[in-house]
This record gives sequence, structure tokens and C-alpha cells, in this order.
Amino acid sequence: MVAGVRAFDLDLSNLHQRSRSAFTTLSLHPGEHYCLLAALVEHIQPSLVVEIGTFTGLSALAILSTLPIGARLISYDIVPWSTFPEHALRDADFDDGRLEQRIGNLADPGYFQQNRKVLQSASMVFVDGPKDGAFEPKFFRLLSGLPRAQSCWVVFDDIRLWKMLAFWRGISLPKFDATSVGHWSGTGLCLLTASPEQ
Repeated sequence: MVAGVRAFDLDLSNLHQRSRSAFTTLSLHPGEHYCLLAALVEHIQPSLVVEIGTFTGLSALAILSTLPIGARLISYDIVPWSTFPEHALRDADFDDGRLEQRIGNLADPGYFQQNRKVLQSASMVFVDGPKDGAFEPKFFRLLSGLPRAQSCWVVFDDIRLWKMLAFWRGISLPKFDATSVGHWSGTGLCLLTASPEQ
């Protein structure tokens, strides 16, 4: 995997000052997934990335570090990024329009439908949700059922956590366990192929 090799060379040290967690984890590779996320974005060259689970913003910063000019990252969470202690994002990160946060639960069919066009247009989706045994299966069922004009890489965090094991094993689409070059708790890649609307 080209991105897996590239992840070893990526330098995210310019972001270390953002927070204590940024200093200790952003460049920890292998072990954490931030360098791999940046490498995947660099390799895929997406025009739109969707992130599920903004949290403190470390993954968003890693994705933005290699996001192509003119591309966008839309990050979803159920609470604003600024409410998390030790958040790494700054208001200025949103000024150029490359980064947007939306508040809502994408496992809710109504909210999912409101954001359908965004999810259909994304060529990479990073899923770092609650890992509660409910959200990921519901969201992925909705996501994989969408017709799409282009293929989309879906990256799942924490696939080796207990409540994620059955879900990950049950995915029958082309997939790859990238834990050895990703997150110690598991990183999985799945490919949704183009499937135009009938």
C-alpha cells in the first residue's frame, strides 16, 4: 500500500503546538493513524473528504495537511469542536472554507438524507464514531446504499475494539486491515465502488 509506506515519511511536527495531545500523538507512527490519514489524502487526492467524529480536531488537522488546493473537509459531530477540552482546532482553521463542521447524527436517517449529496460526492470518508455497536452499522448501511458517480474509500478507526469486531468482519465489500501502519486499536479501509443511480 503506497500510502502506508508514505506515512513513515510524513512530517506533522508543524502541528505539535496545537495541544498537548497533538504534541504527543500526531507524529506517533505506527501506533496512531494521523500520518496514515495524511498519506491517504495525499495519495487519493480527493476533492471532498467527510470525517465522522470531529472530537478535538487532530484527525481534521492531519487531513488538512495534505488536502489538495480547492478541496474540502466536512467534519461531523454531535457537539461543536470547541466544547472539547484541549481541542486542537482554532477559529482561523475555518476561515478559508476548506474546513466545515456540521452538527448532527448521521446514523439518523432523516439527518443522513439532509446530507446525502455531501456523502455521495465524497471520495474519502473517515469514520471515527462512538464505536457503540450501533452507530457504525447504521451509518454504513445508509452510506453503502447510496448510488455514487465515483468510488469512495471508507476508513474505519478502532476496528479491533470489542464492539467493532463483528461489524468489521461482516463487511463483505473489498477491504483491507491497515492496523500495522495505522492505529494500534485498528484501522480498516473499505472501497465503495461507483454505482450510478438506475
